[in-house]
Amino acid sequence: MKCVLVAIAAMLVLATGPALAQTPPLPQSAPIETYGRLPAMDQVTLSPSGDRMAFIAFDGSARQLFVRTTAGQALAVMPLAQAKVRNIYWGGERFVLISVSETVRAYVGGPLEEAYAVFIMDTQTGKVNPAFGLGIKAWKVVLGEYGTAQVGGRWVAYFLGLQQTRLKSGAIEFADYDSDLFRVDLESGDITLINTGRADSRGWVVRDGEVAARATYLAKTGEWTVASGETGPVLLKGQNLLNGSGLDGLGRDRDHLVRLIFGDDGWPTLQELNLTTGVEDPPLTKGVFVTETIRDPADGRMIGYRTGGDAPAAVYLDPDKAMRAAKAIKPFAGKGPTIVSTSQAMDRLVVFTNGGDDSGTYWLVDLRAGKADILGEQYPRIGASKVGPTRIVQYKAADGMALDGVLTLPPGRDPKNLPVIVLPHGGPEARDSLGFDWWAQAFASRGYAVFQPNFRGSGGGSRALRNAGFGQWGRKMQTDVSDGLATLAAQGIVDPKRACIVGGSYGGYVALAGVTLQQGLYRCAAGWGGLYDPQAFLSTRGRDYGALTASQRYWRAFMGADLPGVSLADISPVAKAGRADAPVLLMHGKDDSVVDIGQSQAMARALQKAGKTVQFVTVDGEDHWLSGEATRTAMLQTMIAFVEKYNPPT
Repeated sequence: MKCVLVAIAAMLVLATGPALAQTPPLPQSAPIETYGRLPAMDQVTLSPSGDRMAFIAFDGSARQLFVRTTAGQALAVMPLAQAKVRNIYWGGERFVLISVSETVRAYVGGPLEEAYAVFIMDTQTGKVNPAFGLGIKAWKVVLGEYGTAQVGGRWVAYFLGLQQTRLKSGAIEFADYDSDLFRVDLESGDITLINTGRADSRGWVVRDGEVAARATYLAKTGEWTVASGETGPVLLKGQNLLNGSGLDGLGRDRDHLVRLIFGDDGWPTLQELNLTTGVEDPPLTKGVFVTETIRDPADGRMIGYRTGGDAPAAVYLDPDKAMRAAKAIKPFAGKGPTIVSTSQAMDRLVVFTNGGDDSGTYWLVDLRAGKADILGEQYPRIGASKVGPTRIVQYKAADGMALDGVLTLPPGRDPKNLPVIVLPHGGPEARDSLGFDWWAQAFASRGYAVFQPNFRGSGGGSRALRNAGFGQWGRKMQTDVSDGLATLAAQGIVDPKRACIVGGSYGGYVALAGVTLQQGLYRCAAGWGGLYDPQAFLSTRGRDYGALTASQRYWRAFMGADLPGVSLADISPVAKAGRADAPVLLMHGKDDSVVDIGQSQAMARALQKAGKTVQFVTVDGEDHWLSGEATRTAMLQTMIAFVEKYNPPT
């Protein structure tokens, strides 16, 4: 890595810090920058005892990582500058691990990649070191994180990395699992090689400092295995062209692991496997969309899982833990409560709310004392009166499929005949649900109704809904969006003659398809980091990562690239640019490692050649996810100015 490792290492200074400054109230009309700012508090996580917590917050104008006791005593402060912090977690009570990323081009001519590093903060000694900073000659980028554990009385963490001897002619073997498993002593920084990975390595499960299981996957054939220990016998094997057998870590006890069973359609199911006998228990989930497992903060055992859908939930497998979780969120009914962190005993929990008129609040629920205290707010400058009300809208597609979407209304306006922004999500296997959405709320604050449809192909809901999207890019996935708009118009909520469509990533594809593959629906269209030429997308990924991979097969299946009589040109906004019937805004971050900026460049050229109205804006230093505050704000300002020009809110 270039600047992140250098700049962060130079500024990681441990110190006690003052209390967070109080945010002054906003004037009556909130500026757009208010919505573009990064959260004022984020990533709150408790230590295993529940007596300490780490979190990101603004202290005045600077973004900092704070470590404090839950009683309020300051323990450490770490300046973050422009670092993209992706995760914070604990190693026992003493160590805080900070995962950061930076966009890099690993070798000349190679693709952009989001490279990660992990820094280890010792709250007792004041030392902060990169995980791969000492000992073995390893490339300093972390390719995977496997949690922390106490081994022989010492706290350690497990990471995937790459020894310098495995570099090829200065280039990097950058496949996700073509790497090695290391153990890092959190106090001394000593690094131990645990297991050397192979080109087909898919992951490991670690127990008591040793490899308890390992998985392989042959991308070319789809053959997978799960084996015992570092060199033990194969316990299970099979074949799946869209995925292998994902290892998720230890099960509910030390004798089991949790694996993700993928159906032929790639849909995951959680199932436990006995590490000794290879016997599988009945599935823990069936037909439920699981977003992640929940793990004990001290020993890493699975204690539950999180589900997606319109009402995401945390499911705890132990009845006592389930009771404590229910007790913790009960006072926040109607506020979309989510448990984001707990102590090992689950007698202290961090609950995040962002429903109704709440723009996002972190609470410390103390079941020991029987109270809940506010820790901080995500958007303290956006008070309750400035939060646009949201609700789920149920509707049916033209073919009768039941769908839904999130409707955000402008604060204080009568929901009748409103101008509307259609804001389809990315993914496309993602989902919009109730809660504060900074992008939607920014548009709503300017007087627009905002509709976020969960079209077929969306994740987070039913398996049938997700699978109905395969082969329907630019077809029913597209008309599902306009069918939702028609429903709102029929109900008198929005004026269909005053509609624009805006989206990011796959949502950008939907936006441009809305004025090229479809006509007569929208007054303007805008895309951030959008995919506009499906065939070029597949070709680029095949060149960079290989044509015979599970990922490539997944995208081909979703797009319908191999269906008889299907041409990807028929669903390409680039190919259909001459049919565009509304002004277009294209924006793309130069550091986008997911969708190549060439997609927006090609779309802009095609529109210009066809004599269409198009504005193309490239953004320096921004990735696919709008991680930077200044660039996120600039995106909002540009897009809102664009839609106000072509679709005035009044």
